Amino acid sequence: MANAFIEFKVLSTEQIPTLERFVERLSAAKQSGEFPSDSEWEPYFAGQPLLYFENLSPEEMQEWQADWNAAPVDQRHRDLSLWPHWDFGSFLDALKNGEFLVSGVMGDTATFRLCFEPMAFPYGGSECLVAVVEAFGQQAVGVHDGAEYRQYFKQKRWQPKSRRKASDAPAL
Repeated sequence: MANAFIEFKVLSTEQIPTLERFVERLSAAKQSGEFPSDSEWEPYFAGQPLLYFENLSPEEMQEWQADWNAAPVDQRHRDLSLWPHWDFGSFLDALKNGEFLVSGVMGDTATFRLCFEPMAFPYGGSECLVAVVEAFGQQAVGVHDGAEYRQYFKQKRWQPKSRRKASDAPAL
């Protein structure tokens, strides 16, 4: 199942070196099975990359839980507009527990790939690897999951009412 990757368009050239350092460290952690604590990962995300992650208040979590419970059960796991965006801890947990190895970042000036190797199928999915790319200011354009390539389209995620536009309401 080699040759899996997240293809991305470079939007922030200044973030590429930090992205590459993070991916090198992630690769070493996945290879060794010794995953650092959340606080040890934070320096890679200093500044703008850390702002990518959600930090819901207890009231916003209650609001999300109410919207989640109001949705039909069959809709909850397939409709990402019912799911909040990644929080930092959940993101790191998905990277730690995903059954894949990460080999590196490769590319030229316009298009790059974050390469990984699924170790099982299913392996936990590639969404956390897409989040790696996006957190460092890049735009995911495609995903090859080890079996097939597909274009990547960012889907709307759940937002608290205080941050929603009329078009962002969850589909209940």
